[in-house]
Amino acid sequence: MMRVTLESLLLFLVPFGVYAMWVALARRFGFDSPAFSQAAAYLAAIGLVLVALSFVMLGFFAERHNEAYVPAHMDNGQLIEGQFK
Repeated sequence: MMRVTLESLLLFLVPFGVYAMWVALARRFGFDSPAFSQAAAYLAAIGLVLVALSFVMLGFFAERHNEAYVPAHMDNGQLIEGQFK
């Protein structure tokens, strides 16, 4: 679950990173940059779309178990971990 959260966070932050690089290049080479507030709104929207698409892709391509889940239980004093059978 942590991997999914980090991937989604990374996908959300990618447009901001691209914009930060563009602003750094604009300042270095002197070409005009748009207002940050409008660009930040667009980047946030693009980031949210990327995160939503990652959730949709996860839903389509996530590993599925066709077996039944047997929860953890005690058997003769030993803990048997939950598993798919």
